Amino acid sequence: MTGPCGTGKTYIACALGHQTCLKGCSVKYYRLPRLVLALTQAKADGSYSKLLKAIASLDVLIIDDWGLEPLNGATRNDLMEIMDDRYIVDPEFRTIV
Repeated sequence: MTGPCGTGKTYIACALGHQTCLKGCSVKYYRLPRLVLALTQAKADGSYSKLLKAIASLDVLIIDDWGLEPLNGATRNDLMEIMDDRYIVDPEFRTIV
């Protein structure tokens, strides 16, 4: 979803995530800066692979606040890993919002 600030994109994404949870699916919401921080910390403490597996196993992954600032190379690579892993696990049912 794209649109100007304050138009309800986050609200809609979270509402969809909530409804998905109520149906018994696993959902995780991240703001992109916090996801990048979690990935950086996981690399530092050796739990990077574990975090990637946990993210790949989710039914729905909501990543908010894309495009607020340019992505550096490491962040782009991390996001590509997440997308690739989620597609490989189950290309029909793993969703990124």
